[in-house]
Amino acid sequence: MFAGDAAAAFAAREAERDDDFAAIDVPRCPHCGEYLRPDVVWFGEMLPTQTLDEAFAEAERCDLFLSVGTSALVQPAASLPLVAVNRGVPVIEINPASTPISDQMTLSIRGTAGETLSAIL
Repeated sequence: MFAGDAAAAFAAREAERDDDFAAIDVPRCPHCGEYLRPDVVWFGEMLPTQTLDEAFAEAERCDLFLSVGTSALVQPAASLPLVAVNRGVPVIEINPASTPISDQMTLSIRGTAGETLSAIL
């Protein structure tokens, strides 16, 4: 029920026009008919305050921090691994490319999230 969410509507319309996604029925709200919004934060949007507060609290108390598939450029989320680093907690970065914080990680693994996490598990 995300009536008026221009970003979600735009993404859904573009997906419907893209040949690669032509067979996908973009879900709509059964109540109002608007496109359903995925559980993501679009560029330019703020993270929900409670979610961000909880993430920082977990970074303050974790024993191991995994940073998976991020550019480490988008703030404030990009600061989360550094919270753990500053506490002396091991931080493992899994990413296909080096990031601005790779040199501060305990271990930096080059690979995609899907391949690397599957191999680890």
